[in-house]
Amino acid sequence: MSLIVLTIAKFALIAVLYLFVFALMRTARQELDAPHSRRRSPQLPAKPQRLRLAANPKTVLPLTAPSVTLGRHTDTAAPLDDVYISDEHAELRVDANGWHVRDLGSTNGTYVNSVRITGPTALAVGDTLRIGKTVFLVEA
Repeated sequence: MSLIVLTIAKFALIAVLYLFVFALMRTARQELDAPHSRRRSPQLPAKPQRLRLAANPKTVLPLTAPSVTLGRHTDTAAPLDDVYISDEHAELRVDANGWHVRDLGSTNGTYVNSVRITGPTALAVGDTLRIGKTVFLVEA
């Protein structure tokens, strides 16, 4: 009788292992077949639409052009009165992934969330952008 019990237990264990492997493969296949955007959408930040001067909530810079230059020069999108800002300090540019900021070789640097950037840096809603002593809040 013990030989029959052992044989049944062996087949039951093999069946459980096959069911586990089948469930694992089915889950992996569902993940691989899922649309790319559905899998990544919870991780993507909201795309910014405007900058608001943090010190003055009434000053808003809509991001409507594909490229916006920030600085003191009158040809920039919004000439800023800050002696710590270069004439052409930073550039905001949009692509398929959203808005990015790039320092244009300014003396005092460009900061995103208090970190000095060294190359194009993505902006997300809620980020702070500081050029000179002027701080912007990125909004949707």
